[in-house]
Amino acid sequence: MKLAYIDSCIWITRFEGLPVYKIRIMQELEHLARSGWTFCTSEVVWLEVLSKPIQQGHDDIVRKYTAFLTTLNMLQHHPDVFTNALNIASKEHLKALDAIHVEIAAHHACALFVSSDPHFQHLTTLTPHWIKL
Repeated sequence: MKLAYIDSCIWITRFEGLPVYKIRIMQELEHLARSGWTFCTSEVVWLEVLSKPIQQGHDDIVRKYTAFLTTLNMLQHHPDVFTNALNIASKEHLKALDAIHVEIAAHHACALFVSSDPHFQHLTTLTPHWIKL
């Protein structure tokens, strides 16, 4: 099974972004799905995508995210996640939460890290699949 970790920014754009960016994201995700990739998520993704809609009382968006994200392969964190993420943050010059995403994906042998965030464009820990918006 080919696992692709989908970064939070992809889902935020997919559900809340400008229409032109939503189309671009959907095209890329459909291409990856047709190519046999299984999309993965983590509790860190859930934290990032749900924080703002919950704070702002956007229950409709929260329901959409929850219904969709539960269909994805949920990757669990493990006891060494923060220690390993610290090393990745240093090596990759990433913020702490971004390094946690990468560490969880790497720990679960994801072969692809999908993001539109330029910080991940030159990732070396995992193969980046950067979507330019």
